[in-house]
Amino acid sequence: MFSFGIVCIYAVLKHVILYVDEEALPEDELALAHVLERQISYFADWESLHGLLRHLGDSPWCQVLEILRGSFNKENPREPFARWNIEPLDADLKDLIGGLTNFDPPKRLTADEALSHNWFHDV
Repeated sequence: MFSFGIVCIYAVLKHVILYVDEEALPEDELALAHVLERQISYFADWESLHGLLRHLGDSPWCQVLEILRGSFNKENPREPFARWNIEPLDADLKDLIGGLTNFDPPKRLTADEALSHNWFHDV
């Protein structure tokens, strides 16, 4: 469902929010690190990220996510999706996408829950 949330953003904004121009990166930087950093910046609060880390258990990805979580500061602040004020993102759509992109898998909306959301009411 996380991916569906990203697709919803693209469908409405016509913008690939996780795109990284690999040619613009220094040679020693991986695009994947930038994509993961954006995902954390836009969609993870500390509680949901902690939930994902619990879900992953002893996966090596936990260390990567912990490092990326520590990369946010005054010079590199998080940009939570919930605070985006971009037309045509209305409150219902932001709520739907927030539920679809919750980093804590058990708290993420299911397909049935998503289709029952107010944003789909008139569809």
